[in-house]
This record gives sequence, structure tokens and C-alpha cells, in this order.
Amino acid sequence: MTVRNPAECNAMTDQTLPLPLRIPDPITTIEDDPDLPVEVREQLAGFGRRYARAKAPRTVRAMLDGVRLFALWCSERGHVWLPATPDTVEAYIEEVGHRGYGRWRRPDPRSLARYTRLQERYEALQRKAAQEKRTCRAKPPTAPESVWLEPKPLKPATLQQHLWAISTAHRAAGYEDPTKHDHTKLAREAHTRERGARQKQARALNEPDFTRIVETLDARIAEHQVILHDLRESHTRLSALTSAAARAAEVAAKIAAERTALTYALRDRALVHTWHDSLRRVSELVAFQWEDIGRDTDGSGTLLVRKSKTDQAKAGKIAWLSPETMVALDTWRPECHRVVTAAVERGAAKCVRMGTADELDAAAALFVSHHRGGVSPLSTVAAVGILNERAAQAGILHRFSGHSIRVGVTQDLLADGEDIAGIAQAGGWETPRMVLRYGERLLAGRNAVARRWKKKHGGE
Repeated sequence: MTVRNPAECNAMTDQTLPLPLRIPDPITTIEDDPDLPVEVREQLAGFGRRYARAKAPRTVRAMLDGVRLFALWCSERGHVWLPATPDTVEAYIEEVGHRGYGRWRRPDPRSLARYTRLQERYEALQRKAAQEKRTCRAKPPTAPESVWLEPKPLKPATLQQHLWAISTAHRAAGYEDPTKHDHTKLAREAHTRERGARQKQARALNEPDFTRIVETLDARIAEHQVILHDLRESHTRLSALTSAAARAAEVAAKIAAERTALTYALRDRALVHTWHDSLRRVSELVAFQWEDIGRDTDGSGTLLVRKSKTDQAKAGKIAWLSPETMVALDTWRPECHRVVTAAVERGAAKCVRMGTADELDAAAALFVSHHRGGVSPLSTVAAVGILNERAAQAGILHRFSGHSIRVGVTQDLLADGEDIAGIAQAGGWETPRMVLRYGERLLAGRNAVARRWKKKHGGE
């Protein structure tokens, strides 16, 4: 992967770069192409507003990304992207689908905006230092760089997503859908046949690994509590001695660090427990609020899933939480309240936009992240990072994804003989297809051939 500075990248011309390296101006939204007729752009703009309100943010991003890539490829190859002919889409499948499409990716607008803010702050610090006739020790911010993406053949599922985006754009503009033409269909089928339709499955985090992670967290929490108790006693003794003020300050700093480590451990234990019991997607996990939790008389609890990938209308579903998970949440709650309250008093508690129109306040969030900028609801990236960090501390040297717990719990339930429909309901799947996909190896051992062999050889 090659990285270049944006200024250097922008200075390149079509004469200095071969065709695959050209960087046409990106289309921010599907109606921003100046080559489109005015009425088409207006029609696309209206569709874009309605689509953004009706669909999940990831669905909107996937559609726009697919359209942008197709438009970029067409501009480099001299094709019209809207309306595109079936032959153009077929050529796109043959090149991008089979061989991949190398291209430059410019920094996203958020990175550029952040760099601009940091640069302005750095220049202000420099001016202030010059006025005070001192050396400015601040380091200049690093400019975001353009990245060369190496050509990589598309998997059938990814290509299908691109074709769906192309189809959506054409239907929105009132044009005939080129992806429905026989040439396009045959090209897609040929790609699927040659590349194979099987998708890679996320590594499963099964019950033994989950138990190791929880036990390691329990041990760390107990250790932090003992150390914190000893440090507080030491600080009390030193505070009474005027000659030990410096030593007392050192101990106070250690107390603050140990308190932070304990807070993180309590949060992470509650996070892993809740993730395991609810079988939620990571995007749903970080959107939970304290008011979503209900308590039953036997010590277990319930969790309201307000919105999910398969429930964009927010009809809501109820997930079950074990007594152990409720205990973990109960011990995390006062620490969460303490951290958020302190941030609110400093004006550093933030809202995070969880969807097209949804905002989650840090004061309401079930899981929060404490950073230099304050406190905010936990992000999906941070949640997966926590899972991998705690797994490594438990001696599990595997890389897990946001689907690993869902895959692992599904396999554990199938191994215990639970019915597929019940597992699909618990995991929030509309059909049993994903349950069968996650547990295909286990289910293979229960098919008719396997059962017949076990009966014949005296197995169970």
C-alpha cells in the first residue's frame, strides 16, 4: 500500500499518472455529478433525502459507496455512469469483479476537518509563544494522507452489493435498470461460479474462551480492589504527616490510576457478560441505555433492544440477562454514574449520533468511554477492541470480530441441543439461515448419515 501527502497527490495530473492512478473529483452524494441533467439531479436529491430517513445509516453508506466507485470507474474508462448501458455494467463486472480496481483514496472529510482544526490550534499556540518570546513545544499535526488501494478481486457478495447500488441509483433517476439485462446477469453468474459464493465466517468465541475472559476480569477486579484499599490506607497515614506531602501526592496519583483501571475492568466485565447473554450485534450493544434494563425476582433481568438491523421500525425486542450479568451491571453502574457525573460537571459529557436521527447521551448510555475529550457512549470499534484486549490478557491469542460472540454462543446453543428457531429468536435473526450457517459443522454431525453411522457403531 502506497501513501502520499494530499498536496502531492492533488498536484498530480492525468499526464503524470497512468489511467488507473487518476483521481477524479469524488461524488459526495449521488446527485452531485455536474454532468447529469438538472431534473435528474433534483430527482436524485429528493430520493436521497427520503432514502436517508427510511434506511439504516450503514445501508445508506453502502449504497453511496457502491455508486461512487462505479461512477469513478466509468469516468476513468470513458463510460457514462448514469444511465449506464448493460455492456458498461458487464465490463465493470469483468474488470472490477475479476481483477479488482486499484485507486487512490483521498482522506475523508472528517479527517480533513479535524486536521484543519488542529492546524489552527497549533498556529495559535505558535503565535502566543512568539508574543511571550518563548519556544513553542507543541508538535504540528500530521496531515491525513491519500492511500493507494491495491487491486483486489471482489467476492460475489460484495459485487452483488455494488450491483444493488447501481440498480438503486438508476431506478431513483427513472432510468432502465441495466443490472436486470441478461448480459449483466450472466456476467454476475459467471463471476460467482469462478470466485465461489462461500463467505468467510468470523472466528467463534465459545464458552471456554468466554469463561476464561470473565475469570481473568474477576481476578483483575479483585486485585485492583485490594491495591486500591492499601493505597488509600497509605495515603491516609501520609496525609497526617506534614513532612510526607510529596509522598502523599505520589500515592494520590497511584490511587487515581488504580481507580481508572478498576473502572475499566468493571465496565469490560459488564460489557462481555451483556454481549454474551443478549447475542446482540455490536452496533446494538453500544446503543443500550440504563433504562432498557428490567429486573426479575429470580435475579435475572431483561434488556430492551429498541432497534436492530432487522427492526429499523423500532418495534423492539426483549433479550434475557443472567443473574451473573445483572451482578456485573450492578457493580458497574455506580462507577459509570461517577465518571459521567464528573464529566457533566466539567461540561465534557458528549452525545454520539447512533443513527440517522438518533442520538445517545453519555449520561444515559449503558457503556461509556472515558478519554481526553471527556466521556462519550462506547463506539463499536472500541467495544471490539476491548473484547480482543481482555481476550489477550486471558491468554487467548486470537483476533475476534464484532460477530465472534454471536457465532460462539450460537454454536454452544446448538451443541446443547437447543432448537434452531429458538436460537434465531434469541439472536434477532428473521430466518434460521444464519443459525444454520454458524453451526453448519456441528449440524453436519447430526445429519442422517452421521446418525445412521452412530447407531450402527453403538454411538449416541
